[in-house]
Amino acid sequence: MQEILVIPRESVKEFDGFVTWPHASKLVDSVSDCVRWLPRQEAEHSEQLIQPIPCAIFRDNDGRYCVFRQAKHTRIDLSQRFSFIIGGHIDRGCGGSSVQEIFEETVKREISEEVGIFLNSQLKPVGMVIDSSSLTASRHIGFVYEAVVDKEIKPMAAEEFSVNSKYNGQFFSIDSLSKLRSKFDPWSFILFSQYLNGGFPMDIGRQPMLFTPTE
Repeated sequence: MQEILVIPRESVKEFDGFVTWPHASKLVDSVSDCVRWLPRQEAEHSEQLIQPIPCAIFRDNDGRYCVFRQAKHTRIDLSQRFSFIIGGHIDRGCGGSSVQEIFEETVKREISEEVGIFLNSQLKPVGMVIDSSSLTASRHIGFVYEAVVDKEIKPMAAEEFSVNSKYNGQFFSIDSLSKLRSKFDPWSFILFSQYLNGGFPMDIGRQPMLFTPTE
C-alpha cells in the first residue's frame, strides 16, 4: 500500500496563491516535527491533512518556459489543460535526512520518471503554490523548484500527458504564454500571474475558463 507524506491543514490556513520561497521555507521548517505518513487513498479524503507536492518548472537560457499538455482527468479543471509543472507525491522511503532534502529528492525522481532528465545542476526553490478555492483543490500544495535545461523535453508518462499534443515540451516566451493563460490548470495560472509574469498580488488564479481542446 502506497504511503505518502502529509502535513496538518492548520499549518497552511493563512496562505493562498503564490508564496515566495523565504516564507515557504519557514513553513517547511515549522512542520518538520509533525509530518506523517498516510495511505494515499486515506489522505485524498482527509479534511485535516494536506499533501505536499514537490514540483519543478523548466526554463531555458533565453528565459522561456516549458509547457505540457495534461491528459484527460476526472477533474475538469485539470483535464487536458496546459501546465508548467512536473511533480508528484512524496512516497515513504524517499531519501533525505531533512524534509527539504526529501522534497528535492522527490522532484529529481519525478523529473527523471516523467521527462527522462537526470539533473546534474542544483534546483532553485522559488516558492509554494496553493489554490484554496475549494476543499478538493486545497488537498495538495505545490512546493515549486526551477530548473534551467538546454535540451529538448519529451514527456514520457502517458497517464500524465496528452502525448500527441504539439505543445508538449515546447518553450514559450512570457508574451506567448499570456495567450494561453485561460487554458492553464489552476496552479499554472497562479504561477504565471504571480511569479513568471512579474506578480500581481490581487490576481489569484482561480479555475480558468473551460475550453474544448482542438489540438
